[in-house]
Amino acid sequence: MFQDVALPASLQNFAYGMLALVFLILVLGVAFQMLQRYKRESKLAKSGMKDIDKMDGFQFEEYLKVLFKKLGYRSTVTKKSGDFGVDLLLKSENKTIAIQAKRYGFKNKVSLKAVQEVYAGGTYYLADERWVVTNAFFTKSALELAKACNVRLVNRHELQELILNLKPEKTAKQVRSEVTPEEKTCPECKNKLKLRTGQNNSEFYGCSNYPICTYTASIYEVI
Repeated sequence: MFQDVALPASLQNFAYGMLALVFLILVLGVAFQMLQRYKRESKLAKSGMKDIDKMDGFQFEEYLKVLFKKLGYRSTVTKKSGDFGVDLLLKSENKTIAIQAKRYGFKNKVSLKAVQEVYAGGTYYLADERWVVTNAFFTKSALELAKACNVRLVNRHELQELILNLKPEKTAKQVRSEVTPEEKTCPECKNKLKLRTGQNNSEFYGCSNYPICTYTASIYEVI
């Protein structure tokens, strides 16, 4: 028969101390994660990214005009058809920047096509620099091509930091409320899509021909 062997008091104290240390490390780890999450949420709220995610492409372009005005640039929105892959032209006394703006569903990624288009369009407009600005992120191939072609890519995180640093005159929420989005067409019946509010106050696009046509689209996915 085995008998319980009592540990010396010094070993017991050491074991209790180690358990307390492990518990403290776990608590601090959880607290650190909560603090980091709070900082991310705070930045997200201050930057207005949630409102940018609800914009359509035209509203996003208008917001970028407000944003880059803080850098001293005069902004021009190019014509919608035949824009040669450039949505905005930023001009100062000695520099012209060609920008393609991509307001995507934030879970999507911008492909290399955007890099190709802004590179070609920048040449047409005699731009000194070429940028692609998005509220989302870029594919690996887009990143590789941009590096080879010297195209600047501004992703979601960089856009957020730019907004926080520049503090534009109008917030994303203000621009979204003041600028009317472009008309969108229902892909099923070709009637207009209208911005609607659901029972839980979430916004979505619904067909104006409802209830005959029940097509809906997430506001975050419409580009």
